[in-house]
Amino acid sequence: MREHSCGFVLFRQLEEKRYYLLLHYKAGHWDFPKGHVEKDEEDEETAIRELEEETRITRVQVLPGFKYEYEYEFGSRAGRGVRSKLVTFMLARTDEHEVSVSHEHKGARWVPYSRGIHMVTFENAKRMLASAEEFLRANPELVKEKFKPQTSGKK
Repeated sequence: MREHSCGFVLFRQLEEKRYYLLLHYKAGHWDFPKGHVEKDEEDEETAIRELEEETRITRVQVLPGFKYEYEYEFGSRAGRGVRSKLVTFMLARTDEHEVSVSHEHKGARWVPYSRGIHMVTFENAKRMLASAEEFLRANPELVKEKFKPQTSGKK
């Protein structure tokens, strides 16, 4: 059976500087916010919900034109053998700075690309961050537009 998770490569833009959010997971690795798709949930809904659950960030703007997917295999618990996971990421922007991490994480940091590319633990995530940065550099109008937040709709 293949599991499916969704998340965001989330950034904040401060004038000419861009900062990406990395989460420090309890297992020790640095990665982006993501989580499992729930029944009847769209990818974007999952990413928004998981971001709010993991960071308490609610103000995001999902940017069009960027989607990054990768698949990997891992050993499952309780001896159920090797499982496959598809991970879908979108690119999103926020104007929030404060991060309140969930019990799943040890911390969080906003970092520039030059630092993030070395902090991110897994090769798939490094390639994804490089792809997101390249996309933003090729589409500067997306960053220059006025921030237009979407919210999860939760109160």
